[in-house]
Amino acid sequence: MDFNNIIEKRIVNDGMHSLVLEISKDEFDKVMTGNIEASAIDVVDRHLKNRGDDGRANNINLDYKNGEEIVKIYADVDYLGNDHTEY
Repeated sequence: MDFNNIIEKRIVNDGMHSLVLEISKDEFDKVMTGNIEASAIDVVDRHLKNRGDDGRANNINLDYKNGEEIVKIYADVDYLGNDHTEY
């Protein structure tokens, strides 16, 4: 997967960080393992690692519809109370 092909949007509301990753369906299909939810978690984890981001993603949800060209992955990202990620 080419992480340069991901569009990232972040929202911070009262200290709570939310993340939306937009990926082409073709790019997402390159990492699809058969379990769509596990693939979404993998993409978020690898994206954060690629950016050197110490946040911990949770509440990961996927908007993946047949016939649409863009896959959207939504996640909350926690920073407070995390240990430094060992990348």
